Amino acid sequence: MVHRLGGGPSFAPGGWKGAYTSPDGLIQLVVDEEEYNFYIDAKEGYSAHLMRSVLLMASQYNLELLDDSEGDPEFVDDETIRIYLCPRPACVPELAVVA
Repeated sequence: MVHRLGGGPSFAPGGWKGAYTSPDGLIQLVVDEEEYNFYIDAKEGYSAHLMRSVLLMASQYNLELLDDSEGDPEFVDDETIRIYLCPRPACVPELAVVA
């Protein structure tokens, strides 16, 4: 199963913007770099298998779930929960100074 985020990246002046909706239509991953808005909307009855797939896709786009201390999921409506994501910090290798 191949997943793509939207029909292709949008090269908006402020950053990349796209969305992916799962095949069953119950999970949507939204990435909006310009607005610094990254989240997953999951409707009641979503498949855990598809959620794992969407979380893997988010990870491939360098996104991770917020920690419990950073923010809680919220209910968008009676059937939808929004789970916020954030970009993973860049991995900076440590350099050892040798004299």
